[in-house]
Amino acid sequence: MKRFISLFAVLILCLALFACNAGKETQPPSDESTLPSESTSTEQATLPTPVTVTVFENGKTDYKLVRSGKVNGVEQQLFLQFYLQMDARSECKFQYVEDTIAFNKTPDPTTREILLGNTNREESAALLAQLNALGGNRFGITVGEYKIAIAGTSSYQTYLGLDYFMTHFVQTDENGKPTMYMEPGFRYISESGTAATGFDLKELAESGRGFVFAMTERVIRVPSVEGCTVMQGGGTDGKYAYFALINKSTSPETAVISKYDLDTMELVMTSKVLPTGHTNDITYDSKNHRLAISAGTDDWRGTYFLDPDTLEIVDHIVAPIGNRSMEYLPSTNQYIIASGYTIYTTDAQLNPISSFPCQNPQYVTQGLTCDGQYIYDVRYSNAGGTHYIIVHDMQGNYMGSARLTGITYEPEHMFIRNGEYYLGCNQANSVYRLELIPENWW
Repeated sequence: MKRFISLFAVLILCLALFACNAGKETQPPSDESTLPSESTSTEQATLPTPVTVTVFENGKTDYKLVRSGKVNGVEQQLFLQFYLQMDARSECKFQYVEDTIAFNKTPDPTTREILLGNTNREESAALLAQLNALGGNRFGITVGEYKIAIAGTSSYQTYLGLDYFMTHFVQTDENGKPTMYMEPGFRYISESGTAATGFDLKELAESGRGFVFAMTERVIRVPSVEGCTVMQGGGTDGKYAYFALINKSTSPETAVISKYDLDTMELVMTSKVLPTGHTNDITYDSKNHRLAISAGTDDWRGTYFLDPDTLEIVDHIVAPIGNRSMEYLPSTNQYIIASGYTIYTTDAQLNPISSFPCQNPQYVTQGLTCDGQYIYDVRYSNAGGTHYIIVHDMQGNYMGSARLTGITYEPEHMFIRNGEYYLGCNQANSVYRLELIPENWW
């Protein structure tokens, strides 16, 4: 009898297992079931449960805002504005400090910090290394257990990162109080901006916010040579820059041209004294491999051409129109020439093809440059006030008048290389790097 009961129990168990398997086989597998889901992947399964980091809540925060102690004037204003914005939007008081290491102590890795731009913390360095490796113009945000890094490939891109941080992560709780929570391991890298600055100048102009050219650093100081002491024209062929210093005590004025390697910012060679007059502007004619100079001779119609390898004169013509400053257009083998308060497009022989009137004629035209999309016309204020760069598009439409900030000297010329702006000034014969930024960050 016991043996019969045991056999009966085994039979019942087998029937139950068969019923379960039969039930499963009656449901055909879907296409999706053949793919491993993210929630059950081995990698996901081994990750710890994310811990939410509280950046601020109830008007309190444990985080400090940290910027580099070596920021330029543009970044200093940007980070100060961000600090004020964070205080206002969080309704709490952040500490705002530099990354300077006091008493040569290593920074505490467990101090909660929001790192602004290129600080000396390893989290900032890692983020910027990734952005630079990707190329283009972009920003990124990374969140660790103690450090939040925000940085961009330009001041404007850093601004976009700071704005993204506040716009996407400042929330309100059920009582309407501002809060910010993030998860360690969060990482966001933006798409690359299309312009060298990372923003569209036309869009910014039309927004009404305006834009300025801000000096970030001095990169070259050109020494006087042969009595030529005052900087005037300048330009680049992409690798080298050429700067004119004139002797104002001679009549007519004479000049020397100094050639600099823009990768090293070191002097390569200097010309002999040249009869190129005021030498008001310099541009590079890539088709004929020569420098073209707005000389200021021949009633401001004189134009000299130099061999960039030897810095010797190879030709001289008198243009049919005044030629105060000029820029060669390699795409069309034409020139852009400023004559008084009119900007001309000319053929290769400097014969006018079309023209448009310049804006803000109360400022003196000094030099101009072009990036193929916009024409930048450097203007000097005789009254010693604010200087401007007047911007038009290639069709002559006025984009705006950008103030020069951080520059008190008389601006003489401007050129663009690899999307970066450079400006030469006559006092101290100095060349500065500029950054094009919004007039108002927020």
